[in-house]
Amino acid sequence: MLAFTFIVLFLRVSTAQGEIRSFWQVTDFHHDPNYTKIGGDPNDRKMCHRDASDPNRTLGTFGSYHCDAPWTLVEHAIAGMAKIEQNPDFILWTGDDGPHVPTSELSTPKVLRIISDITRALLRYFPDTTFFPVLGNHDYYPKGAMPPEPNTIYEHVGSYWSNSSSRWLGDEETALFQKYGYYSSVYTPPGDTKTQPIRMLGLNTVYYYTQDKLTGNLPDPAGQFSWMENECKTARANGEKIFVIGHVPPGMFERSRNTSWFYPQFNKKFLEFLKNNVDVISGNFFAHEHSDTFKVFRGKNLSAGVLFLAPAVTPWNTSLPGVGPNNPGIRLYDYDTATGRVVNIRQYWLNLTEANSRNETDWTLEYRATKRYGVPDVGGASMIELAERFLKKGDSTFDAYYGFNSVSYDFSCDAKCKTTQVCSIMCVDYDEYYRCLNYPVNVTSICLPETKNKDNDGGVFIPLYGKILIGVGGGAVVIAIVLMIVACRKKKSKERSPKPDSTEPLLDP
Repeated sequence: MLAFTFIVLFLRVSTAQGEIRSFWQVTDFHHDPNYTKIGGDPNDRKMCHRDASDPNRTLGTFGSYHCDAPWTLVEHAIAGMAKIEQNPDFILWTGDDGPHVPTSELSTPKVLRIISDITRALLRYFPDTTFFPVLGNHDYYPKGAMPPEPNTIYEHVGSYWSNSSSRWLGDEETALFQKYGYYSSVYTPPGDTKTQPIRMLGLNTVYYYTQDKLTGNLPDPAGQFSWMENECKTARANGEKIFVIGHVPPGMFERSRNTSWFYPQFNKKFLEFLKNNVDVISGNFFAHEHSDTFKVFRGKNLSAGVLFLAPAVTPWNTSLPGVGPNNPGIRLYDYDTATGRVVNIRQYWLNLTEANSRNETDWTLEYRATKRYGVPDVGGASMIELAERFLKKGDSTFDAYYGFNSVSYDFSCDAKCKTTQVCSIMCVDYDEYYRCLNYPVNVTSICLPETKNKDNDGGVFIPLYGKILIGVGGGAVVIAIVLMIVACRKKKSKERSPKPDSTEPLLDP
């Protein structure tokens, strides 16, 4: 068994033939222009002028866990990126730049000013870097109400990002973005040998967010789903790989039980898209939750897929009960230029308490994924194996993950917390997630089965060995298999409805 494991790991590592290079993901700045260390009404938390936990204490230079990011934190985060790696291949900027304040405190000009200011700051520190930005739900006014048609914000933001630098959006990408807030751009990594072109799909996943009341009743807001499918066909024809870049992710929120972001019909459709195109999509990058986590799934032919969710720059304590704040984070990925595969994550963090105490920022390496988790890479298969290790009693890997989940702020997770986390990671589908909550010990068979899947035509996938048995056994074997499938489906249909008060054992914390 040990020899077999070694061979598998060797084969995985040896497939990387190109140069290993890096790119940044930075997200959820949530800049509050009205943040101030002094002044303001001590009882007013709307703009967070003072620490809400103690009206007599002024806020820190770089922010507070009760508040959104002051400009000092925004700029020091960008400066920290430049200090660590000033020459990345590109930067993913995954949205949410405005603060968490009442709608009455904002306006379209204020939202545009925040996005413009951050764009200019990124340009100052990375003047020669390629950027692939997307919009978040706080990058519109009113927040989350993004229309599936041209509007002032799409138009102005598109002009910021196209006029900023020749390395941002080109004319064709800008024209599409100014219509619908999404775009496609092909990036070819540098290198002395042949490198893998990557088609960047900069999506507007706010269309699928339950806060967007303009899109919930539409079958395909702004035609983005059909456009995504066409982009995948183009990528296959051109020999490209795809990076899917969005703000709001599919699936459930791992820090808040039963909390989802997408409308149910859009979650199902988006997951189907990921599964059907897992062969051409080599990376999925999302944000929105402010936490450091990932989600896994199995695609066609049992291929494994993974979604990476990067933590926020803002330390803001969300209004969702029990979720809590986080320390600021910035993320660097390593990828193979010959294959387009993401091979590692280097997560950096800022201890906000220490930064305010010392009046200076020190962005330090929180973890390197392959080293801390003991995986050969961060591909879909490796991350599924990692998630399955979370289920094992006595394995401390989950404890390490949970500390990173809040960027080293919260380290306490009981059995219910762990169950919610694991079900969110392993079950992107809503129905499977609710079944997992009731039968968490069966999460792998519920959400990541190895014995069935779907082909492109939507039919039941039968592994190669199954096809051989059918060919050899003839009609009797076929009939037996059909009867078994029918029996299993009947059994599963009885389990489908969630039982929130289930007495099934929770996962050991």
